[in-house]
Amino acid sequence: MFPHTTHVESLALLTPAAGPPDARRRRHESGPLMIGPRRQHRHGRGRELLRHPLVGAVILFTRNYTDPEQLSALVGAIHAERTPPLIVAVVTRARVQRFRQGFSLLPAARRIGHEFDLNAPRGVTLARAWAGCMAAELRTHGVDISFAPCVDLDPA
Repeated sequence: MFPHTTHVESLALLTPAAGPPDARRRRHESGPLMIGPRRQHRHGRGRELLRHPLVGAVILFTRNYTDPEQLSALVGAIHAERTPPLIVAVVTRARVQRFRQGFSLLPAARRIGHEFDLNAPRGVTLARAWAGCMAAELRTHGVDISFAPCVDLDPA
């Protein structure tokens, strides 16, 4: 971000200096940044980054995932780092399904669209079932948000 600085030092450059009580209170709220950890587990500087006042959310990727138990532990540890807890998010869709082992295989959005084209009520039912399954499985492991696609354009 800034030449010759670490990520934590870069965030420190963006943090306002101590000011009036209102400014100090804002530091305990979640910030506007979403970060993606490089590893499966948090270590020293990673924990420091999670506690930074500008960070409000964490997005997890395949590199952060081993199995469902590890995911639950990681999300729980991230939530425990701060009060209020950081938001934990993932991107979930068939072509970019981050977590596979221990999770249902999701249909491609194209499949849902084709079903809708053939029979609209059945397509809506399939979309709701897919979304409900995805949400239930992620919530079981503590994930707060899935950036599932709302529109997939089919180039075919």
